[in-house]
Amino acid sequence: MSQPPPKEQKGKPAAPGGKSPTGQIPAQAGKSAQGLPQVGASKQGLPPVGASKQNLPPVGASKSSLPPVTSKSSQGLPQVTGKSAQGLPQVGPKRTATGEITGPVEIPGGPANPWGSNEVTQPARLTEVQKIQNNDAFASWGAQRRRASYIATPTDPGTMKAAEEEAWIDPDYNPDGSSPLPECLGRETWRALKAPFTSKEGKRTKESYEQAYKQFAIGFNDRYDEDAPGKPRGHIYVWDVSKAMGCEIPHFSGARELTLVQTLDWLRHEGPLRGWLKIAETEAANYANKGMLVVVIPRDLKTRQMAIVAPHDAKGGLLVTGAGLVVGANVPLRDMLGTAVVDCYYHP
Repeated sequence: MSQPPPKEQKGKPAAPGGKSPTGQIPAQAGKSAQGLPQVGASKQGLPPVGASKQNLPPVGASKSSLPPVTSKSSQGLPQVTGKSAQGLPQVGPKRTATGEITGPVEIPGGPANPWGSNEVTQPARLTEVQKIQNNDAFASWGAQRRRASYIATPTDPGTMKAAEEEAWIDPDYNPDGSSPLPECLGRETWRALKAPFTSKEGKRTKESYEQAYKQFAIGFNDRYDEDAPGKPRGHIYVWDVSKAMGCEIPHFSGARELTLVQTLDWLRHEGPLRGWLKIAETEAANYANKGMLVVVIPRDLKTRQMAIVAPHDAKGGLLVTGAGLVVGANVPLRDMLGTAVVDCYYHP
């Protein structure tokens, strides 16, 4: 009996041509049941690849895509201008604030770093100001060295000092202490007086000392009248005279105004660190006659007074000038301070 033909499976069409003797289905052009293109087999059994010239990248870079190289830097790196292969613009050389010339250099294999990590700096000429600054950054001794070399007199620049201003001593005016100068008036203490007569360290004379304290006219100047009964202004007078003498006993510590007691404590404890030297009472008049400011204060801490020693012959005892128990000049020590046991300080 003849066998019935095989039934076709639903949804799967039979492959045309059937099977080969080896049991393989030969590849045919066209589309498969899944819609995929069929590739024809080559003689070696490999599917032939149709390489299109338009799909392959060109071998080697074209000359037109490379940036032009104009010159080489001192380090041997090429200088690039125009645009790089990535299309980034190249920035030309610039001069920095320090006078150096910078220019971006493109590293092979990558673009020029816009943040300057691959920049090469080239030193430029220094300006005149930079030369002066490099010569001496703290003082102007360079010009003085050159002047010294011109005149062939070697000089140590450290010993060169500006000429100090001479103390003003008016020969036509010799204050006798009977009237204060206009610059020495005013009871306010929030500002220091700028007295016209001064005496400077190293140039002390008896005449300059007398002019310095007589211009305030103690006893005729209401600046030194006591603030209230028992509240003298001796420390204000010492402040004014010491400032005119260039060895100020301060009335302010920062923004704090010192009282009489605080001024006495300053002279005892801070004064020796500021050039004030303690001397014997018998030597006080001698130093005053040499033009040095001498301040006397009671040794007893409970006695709150202070004054200055005026130039005089001390055979009959010390005479002081100030605003204490008495306001005036050339007053005996005990009458001014209420005691004869004192400590004396002078400033050279």
